[in-house]
Amino acid sequence: MRSVAVSLATSLLIVSAHAASPGPPKFDINAACRDAAGTHDAAAREDFKFCLNSETKARRELEEKWPRYDPALRNACVASSTIGGVKPTYSEVISCIEMKMR
Repeated sequence: MRSVAVSLATSLLIVSAHAASPGPPKFDINAACRDAAGTHDAAAREDFKFCLNSETKARRELEEKWPRYDPALRNACVASSTIGGVKPTYSEVISCIEMKMR
């Protein structure tokens, strides 16, 4: 129960900090990609590189489109990407926004 409360509090802080932000939040994509890649074998290194490349492109896309998105939608998607103890990613925020805009 405490971890859920901490995750929720962290999400609310991130959303509050970025509510008036001119651009998307700054995520630690190195950490997120390390977690996603898992082990340290050759395949994991390739997964890590692919993830970094993908998240860098997603960040650029999000920066470009950010001003066009409704602030409430941006805040909701940033908040949902930070819940659950998983490191947030830009691709997750983009997916959330795209799903909610349909």
